[in-house]
Amino acid sequence: MVSKETVRTVMIAEKIWEKKTKESHKHRSRRPRKDFFGEMSQFDGSYHLRFEDRGEEYCLLLDIDDAT
Repeated sequence: MVSKETVRTVMIAEKIWEKKTKESHKHRSRRPRKDFFGEMSQFDGSYHLRFEDRGEEYCLLLDIDDAT
């Protein structure tokens, strides 16, 4: 059995495969934080069975405020 790296190396040598070059990418600049509480809230929720799977399904909500 031949490893995939060996196959890739042979394909590059035979001009079947083009070697990928690492692209230099610009780092995104961070945006400034909001000035006041509540200007930008992010919510996420996930559903779980609670009480050892004997009860109903509940949704756990998370709120992150970017200003604080």
